[in-house]
Amino acid sequence: MKIFKTIVLLMAMTITGIPANAEGTGKTKKGRPKGRPIYCSYSETRQAGQGKDFCEFIADHEDSIKIVVCLNANSHFEQQERCEFSPVPQSELTKLWNLLDELEPWKFDGYEEVEQEPESPVYRIFMEYSDGRECNARWSIQNPKADVVKAYHAIMQFFSAWRDKY
Repeated sequence: MKIFKTIVLLMAMTITGIPANAEGTGKTKKGRPKGRPIYCSYSETRQAGQGKDFCEFIADHEDSIKIVVCLNANSHFEQQERCEFSPVPQSELTKLWNLLDELEPWKFDGYEEVEQEPESPVYRIFMEYSDGRECNARWSIQNPKADVVKAYHAIMQFFSAWRDKY
């Protein structure tokens, strides 16, 4: 009888299009990616041609890790400044992995609260994992989700050592 109920439930989910991993709210679960982090960045894009600042950690290959700091990208008013740090020690990659495990950015993947106001910057966190999974969050509103802001500041703090060297 249990097998029959399971088959009926699976058929109903297939017909209605409800994913098997759906939560009661109708959203799919956002569990931890299977792969390791290979890319992590944060950015602040300022409106009205004021440019974009970002930092990115690139670890496609564990033996050639690099960090990029870029200030005033696409600015109409300031000269772009860009610097690459390479090679970055494996210990820094481990620190980033531990930080991302603590922050659980996959839980807010897809978060987007952007209001187009002339003086309101757009903030972004973006990650890629070796299993192909991406996690992306963008916002510009005055009261974004607290966990997203916490993650943004923690990731920004992680990059501060390289940004300060630049």
